[in-house]
Amino acid sequence: MDARAPHCDDLAALSRIAEILHLPDRLGSYTISSQTSKHPYECTLESAERPTDEQLSLVTCYNLLTLALVDNLEDSLFKRPAYGDSPDLSMTVNIGMMLDGVNETVPPALVEEYNAANGADWEPKASIKDYTRSPADLQRLLMILDSFYDTGLTTRGS
Repeated sequence: MDARAPHCDDLAALSRIAEILHLPDRLGSYTISSQTSKHPYECTLESAERPTDEQLSLVTCYNLLTLALVDNLEDSLFKRPAYGDSPDLSMTVNIGMMLDGVNETVPPALVEEYNAANGADWEPKASIKDYTRSPADLQRLLMILDSFYDTGLTTRGS
């Protein structure tokens, strides 16, 4: 909960979220920046090296956590060095009529998979940001992300 921030121009908050996932140790060299001059407000995590599949899972979790924990953040982008035909990884909160937003696809699918694997009956929240309204909701999101992406977020000592 200490990583929550009202504005995405708070680079220290974005860095705290990266530290939750141990990105400094697990991703290698990267930079974090934000864009708040126009909508959609976004943050960008840019890797200096080609990421592994495990690192891409961590970046997906970073994108989801930043969207959840930063109140005015609308888009979380991961840029990586160009290679082959691999695009950058971007996640956008559902804004207006956008059909591919995080709120429409990610939480419901992850909650459904978590429920099936763990015998739970959790209902998905209406917004990714709703998972940070209480410590219990945030813990639930971390458990869901850890179950799906195997990040080690909810294991002892992490």
